Amino acid sequence: MKMINLAFLLILCSCAFGVKETGGDGMFFYRPELAHSSEDLAKNAPEYVKTSVKDPSAGKMDQLFAPGMPAIKRIGIISFEALIQPTYGGIANDNSVFLSASGKQIMVESLLKVWEQSLGILGKDISFVKTAKIDNAKTSQKYGSEATDHIMVNRSHYMPDDIFYLNKGKLTTYTALVNPRKMRDLSLLLVPAYELMGGPKFSDAQKHYVNELCKELNLDGVLVIYNDIEWSAKGVDKYSNNKDIPEEAKLKISASLILPFSNYHHRLDLIKYNGIKPQQNISFRDYKVSVKLPLKISVDEEEKNLTTIEKNILTPVMDVYSQLTQMIISRLSDDMKKTY
Repeated sequence: MKMINLAFLLILCSCAFGVKETGGDGMFFYRPELAHSSEDLAKNAPEYVKTSVKDPSAGKMDQLFAPGMPAIKRIGIISFEALIQPTYGGIANDNSVFLSASGKQIMVESLLKVWEQSLGILGKDISFVKTAKIDNAKTSQKYGSEATDHIMVNRSHYMPDDIFYLNKGKLTTYTALVNPRKMRDLSLLLVPAYELMGGPKFSDAQKHYVNELCKELNLDGVLVIYNDIEWSAKGVDKYSNNKDIPEEAKLKISASLILPFSNYHHRLDLIKYNGIKPQQNISFRDYKVSVKLPLKISVDEEEKNLTTIEKNILTPVMDVYSQLTQMIISRLSDDMKKTY
């Protein structure tokens, strides 16, 4: 086991070596009383969104994407995952509000809609291929597995059994990582697809799927997106000198634009690279943004219902998520335009 941990640590270190990071030095604060326009979010995006890039094992990014090289215009989402309010063994803790597996899937599908709508509106210079078209592609049926359908019926709204108040120690779902229905699940043994494919690195994970899909749908690259959302009720951390735990949600979004090895090889040919061409995906850019969002979770017993949860948790979480997504898309769009 120690040898496995050491090997994994070495892999992580090798992935981080040589990474160039820009932006993301500021902390985004959600203010519900302020209306952030798309222009405001785009202007502030460099301050809140961290952008990472790393040279692949052959060739340099500055050369591979220099002026005059093929542009990146047509993209789609190949993987969309969310880790939502996880529990240990499906046992409720002090955080008060939990989701069933169906509730988590409804949330992840709502998050995906934010991306698709935002890319359609904000990505004016981006040719975005809808996720449904990618899911129905012939290539998609050959790789990964179809995401588990936890909802089982045709609905997209929350019911009382989807998200609810629950006392500590009660049983709830152990399902943590979820995908939208009908989308391919590219995770491996509970390791998210983003950890395997995304980040500022070159990767072998799902390289044939990415390559074949991009050829079938004439894509320049694909997005791999990972969401981490959890909230905590007010309490005391007994393991940190009784430090107060604030009522807040923590949101993190990670998104990588991955290019197939056929696109990579073509660029190596254009710069007249004579060495061995690695058969690997390359990451054009990786984007990360996070926020801590104050919430009101602790309420009187008679207020513990779906209406309260929608008002106090779901609405502000989705609102700030939309803002974070718009900022990532703004950075993505700007970086893609540099290849035109």
